[in-house]
Order: sequence, then structure tokens, then C-alpha cells
Amino acid sequence: MKFIEFEKFERSTNYAMSELQCHDFYEIYFLLSGKRNIVFDNKFMPVEENTVVIIPPFFMHRTEGGSYKRINVYISSDLMNRFTDNSIIDNTVKGYKIQEKYTCLIHSLLNVATEIHSANIEADTDNKMAIFHTILYLLTISSLTPLELNNNEIPSFDHQIVNITEYINTHFCEKITVEMLCKQFFFTKSNLCRRFKQAMNCSITDYIYFVRISNAKHLLFTTDFPIEDIAFRCGFDSLNYFSLMFKKKVGVSPSKYRKTQ
Repeated sequence: MKFIEFEKFERSTNYAMSELQCHDFYEIYFLLSGKRNIVFDNKFMPVEENTVVIIPPFFMHRTEGGSYKRINVYISSDLMNRFTDNSIIDNTVKGYKIQEKYTCLIHSLLNVATEIHSANIEADTDNKMAIFHTILYLLTISSLTPLELNNNEIPSFDHQIVNITEYINTHFCEKITVEMLCKQFFFTKSNLCRRFKQAMNCSITDYIYFVRISNAKHLLFTTDFPIEDIAFRCGFDSLNYFSLMFKKKVGVSPSKYRKTQ
């Protein structure tokens, strides 16, 4: 389904997203003011005002930090594919500092696009795509400064739990149990479950399903593999159970999800 949406949001207090996000569209994150950290792949990217972060589909991520104002652009892959020859578009998370002489113009264009989106103006997709195209052009011709990943400790994160999430992210297609994780990472069951819940705001089982379903969505979107094959590739023992869990987490069956993409 083709779509492009602009969303403006601001918060006057410190805030950390309690859960990871993962979606099947691009998220273009323009930070207008404040300071945030974009956390993904168990690393974090410090982000300050007048920066843009491009998050491709199926990347698990969250943000944390102080008060802020931002405008997000959400755009489906089929529309974003029109810009794949653009040097700032990639299949990895990238962040850039926007050159000062372009910030006012880019902010104005973003504000116009959010007003068009809020007003639900007829043919607004064409108008919003024209604005987005202009913004990408301005970003491309400006001297963007890439933001650096910080490979040090993620603020406020339990790094033993980070090691466990890395293991799950890599071995999601295999059988994983809480007991196996306790043995491998030297935890008691109660301590592991408590600390994982504190760090990730979900249970270990829920996180495993989140990773498996996210990878299944990616395969449904990008391949023609049979659904039963995708189920086994993502760590499910049966097609029926995969279909049940997918519909519970996503809201539609795997076959319907594939047809809507």
C-alpha cells in the first residue's frame, strides 16, 4: 500500500520509549530541537537539533533523551524506491547534521507538509511527495555531516541484557528457552526475568516473538518464499502456530499481510 505521512510531535519532559519499534516502511526522523539518542542494534546515535535520521524498514529501534520537538515522515517502500539513487538513502540507519543555511527552508517545508496532512487535502499524496522530493534534494546538495555511532555503553541500559538481546537477534530461528539463556549467561531464572523486564519492558518470550514476527514480516515483504518456509526460517515449529501468533501480533494473517504490501 502506497502512503506518505508527516507527523509533528513535541514533549517538554525527559522521555524514553519503553518498547522497541519495527515497521515495514521508512521513517525519516527530523529533530527540530532538543537532544535524543536513537537506539538500534544495541548501539546508539546521539542526535541534536537540526539533524535527520533515516531508518529503513524492519530495523528495531527506539529513542530516549530530554525534551524535544520533531517531525517524522513515514513513507512506504514502493514510494521510497523512487529515490533509491539518492546517496543518503540506504538499507542501514543513517543520521546527518543539516547545514545551517538550509534548516529554515527544510523546517518550513516540513511544517507545510504536516498542515496538508492534517487538513486531509484532496490529492495530498502528490503534494506531500513533491515536498518530500524537494527536501531530499536540499539534503543532497547541502554538505551533510554524518552522525557517528556511539559504541560505548548505551545510557540507562543493562548491558548483560543487551548481550542476551544480541543473542536472540542472531539465533531467533533456533529453539530458545528462558532456561537455555539462564545457563548460557549465568542467571537465575527469577533474576533474568526481572532484569529483562526492567530493561526491555517486555518478557523474554514476548521479545523472542517480536524478533521472529519482525523477521517474518520482512521475508513476507521481500521474498516469494512459501509461508510455511518462512515460519520455519523464523523459528516456529508449525505453520498453524506461526499463523496464530502472527495474527495476534500484527492483526492480520501472514497471507493477508503479504497481499496488502
